Amino acid sequence: MNDITATIKHAVNQELDRSMELYPCSNLVHGSFGVIKEEVLETFTELGNMHDKLKDLEKLVYKAKGYPHQMCADEIALVKGIESDAMDAINELIQVAAMCKKYKMAFTYTALD
Repeated sequence: MNDITATIKHAVNQELDRSMELYPCSNLVHGSFGVIKEEVLETFTELGNMHDKLKDLEKLVYKAKGYPHQMCADEIALVKGIESDAMDAINELIQVAAMCKKYKMAFTYTALD
C-alpha cells in the first residue's frame, strides 16, 4: 500500500467515525443505500464540472499559437476551478467509501437481528 492509499483509507475511516457520531448505524439498509447513491451522484456532478472546465481550457490552449505561451487570466481561473472540483470530487469519493463501509455494518446489524 502506498502513502496516498494509506492517507485515503485514513480519511475514509475518519469520515465513517464522523458519520457514526452523527447518525449511528442502524438496520436501515435502504437509507444507507440512499446515502451512497446521493454521494455517488454528487461525485458525478463534480466530475461534470471538471469536464466542462476542461473543455473550455482546451479551447483556450489550442487557440494560443506557439508554445510556451503565457497563461491568460481565464486559463488560470479554469485550472484553479478544475483543481477545486477535483478536491470536491475526492471528498465525495471519500464519503462514498465511508458510506459503503457503513452500509456493510448496517447489513451485518440487520442479519444479526
